[in-house]
Amino acid sequence: MPVFISSLCRLTLAGLFFLLSLASFQPAHAMEKATVQLKWLHDFQFAGYYAALEKGFYDPTGIIYHPKPENDHGVLLGAILLLSLITITLTGTVLAFKRLNNRLNREIAERRETADALQQSHTLLNMLSQQVPGILFQSCLSPDGSFQTPYASGKSHEIYELSPAEIKADATAVFRRFHPDDRERIMATIMESANKLTPWKCDYRVLLPRQGLKWLFGTALPQKLEDGSVVWYGIVMDITERVRTEAELHRTESKYRNLHESMMDGYVSSDMQGSLREWNETFRNLLGYSPEEMCGLTYQKLTPEKWHDLEEDIVREQILTRGYSEVYEKEYRCSDGSILPVELRATLYRDERGEPAGMWAIVRDISERKHLQNESLKMQKLESLGVLAGGIAHDFNNILTGILGNISFARMFLDSSHKSWKILLEAEKASRRATELAHQLLIFSKGSQPIKKPVSPRQLLDASAALVLSGSNVLSIMDISDDLQALEADDGQISQAFNNILINAVQAMPNGGTITIKARNLVLSSGNTMGLAPGAYVDFTFADTGCGIPEEIQKNIFDPYFTTKIGGNGLGLASVYSIVTKHDGHVSMHSTPGTGTTFRILLPATHWAATESPPEPQLKASGRGSGSILVMDDEEIIRDLAAELLRELGYQVQTCANGEDAVELYRSAWNKGTPFSATIMDLTIPGGMGGKEAAQQILEIDPQACLVVSSGYSNNPVMAEYARFGFSATLRKPYDVASVAQVLTDLVAPIS
Repeated sequence: MPVFISSLCRLTLAGLFFLLSLASFQPAHAMEKATVQLKWLHDFQFAGYYAALEKGFYDPTGIIYHPKPENDHGVLLGAILLLSLITITLTGTVLAFKRLNNRLNREIAERRETADALQQSHTLLNMLSQQVPGILFQSCLSPDGSFQTPYASGKSHEIYELSPAEIKADATAVFRRFHPDDRERIMATIMESANKLTPWKCDYRVLLPRQGLKWLFGTALPQKLEDGSVVWYGIVMDITERVRTEAELHRTESKYRNLHESMMDGYVSSDMQGSLREWNETFRNLLGYSPEEMCGLTYQKLTPEKWHDLEEDIVREQILTRGYSEVYEKEYRCSDGSILPVELRATLYRDERGEPAGMWAIVRDISERKHLQNESLKMQKLESLGVLAGGIAHDFNNILTGILGNISFARMFLDSSHKSWKILLEAEKASRRATELAHQLLIFSKGSQPIKKPVSPRQLLDASAALVLSGSNVLSIMDISDDLQALEADDGQISQAFNNILINAVQAMPNGGTITIKARNLVLSSGNTMGLAPGAYVDFTFADTGCGIPEEIQKNIFDPYFTTKIGGNGLGLASVYSIVTKHDGHVSMHSTPGTGTTFRILLPATHWAATESPPEPQLKASGRGSGSILVMDDEEIIRDLAAELLRELGYQVQTCANGEDAVELYRSAWNKGTPFSATIMDLTIPGGMGGKEAAQQILEIDPQACLVVSSGYSNNPVMAEYARFGFSATLRKPYDVASVAQVLTDLVAPIS
């Protein structure tokens, strides 16, 4: 029993000291006291302790208890038990409160951590919202249809010129900022997002009091709450600059796209292997391929093989070296197989790594330029021929005059039954053929310009068709407009051009065929492809059904002396070209071998009525001539021929070699009172006075002088308009006896 009580006392005292330590004592001091008292209780036996209680108990706190003598062990034990119970209860309560306090402290710490984290998140949100180019927002559509914006970042004033507080309870202030033309559309997108819970995306305009018109873009994700509200979490950004930039880019792109498509030159690009990547309509139309065909083409396929080596050199030495090529010429093969001459400059373009990615080029159609160059070359050839023709025309015709005149003179003394008659006749025919050749040659001469007057194209066509096609196995079809305008032309030259084309057609149809001749009025505008002046023209076409002209020689058909015909001289079509060109017209040809050939001629029209061609002069029966004739010519053979011939016809003759002598001889005869009955003068005297100048001086001496101009230049203006220069008649070289007799018979009355 004492041991039990001792142990209980120890426990109780320990509990008391523990409570005291919690209440007031410092923990170290309380533990020290508790240890001392427990040691004291251990050192004394219960009997001693009990004795001490009887004398007076000293409690560990220093309080002396004086129990009454009547207290016995039961009282002491009860007190100890009660004290122990109280101690244990108090200890449990304190421990419970301590646990509660610890839990509260932990909750407080956790709440502080949560608050700190929330504050950090709020700070981070604010910082991020300042960096976002727009408003971060939370908007809510309540079941009653009202809109709120519980949260909006600080940029709401910058975007809408409204503070977050102004739109928190009522977001309709934002709606009033919407552009009137966009408001209905915006609200429709919001309601669609609310009904379908699909993301809201919309670009729209707002009208702000200070900033005016702005473009915005909004996007948000919707969420439906239990109470039926729909909440959006999203962002609204100012895209005004982007819209302006896009609009400017669109305008720029549109401008350059229009330029790209409307430019007269072609544009094409390819990769480094040559496959076409991009082109404009001009380029495609130049070549005639469909869009589908273009997709499978390479520039190697488009380019004739003869250009491949050149282009490889250009790519290697120019484009890859410096990034672009010089302007160079080449050819493309069109969809119909024809060849198109072009001029281009190719430029290299690179990828994002700076590596060669392909080439692009501006391509110009130079077919018209090539045509003009060919035309110019033809003109140069014709001018060269003209220089040659002009140089030899005088001598050639003088020689022919001597030959033809002497042959015709010799035949005067022979009867048709004479053996020499036929020989001389054939020689005369040959001379006349040479005369026609000389006449064709002289067409190219610089001095041979057409003498134009209003003429009827229908009469020229009818006369040429009747002359050339008569007796042939070629059928002609005439399709001529009834209102056909007159031509401003030299009828002799145009007739020769028509004749040459018809002769060419007949020769192309040796087994017969058809030639269709059409004539229409045509008005050309400026900038026409033929390079003609704008105005009224007559459009002639001559289409035959002959063998056609081989493609390889078509470009040469108008060249002088080019011919594929045996016995041809190559001047027929060349003279056509020269005649038409000198008339300010245009001639072209299209031929398909095996099908036929079509010539087209355009000649200037005139509003003046055509003049009727004078009837061909009929040779009059003439008797012996009388009077004196002066002959001026620089060629002795012609002077001698003329003297012999005229004396044979009964005239007295004087001759001289130049205009100066002719004037002096006429003055001398005039002074003597025996003027010449007629004076025949050569128009051109190399190195001396010609017939035109001499005639003026003779007319000053004798205004009634009878003057005859003679020349091999039949198309010289003086020959065509002789009366305007004071002459009474013309005598074209080469001439024969009949021509001379006819002219003089008309001027000088013969003796009956």
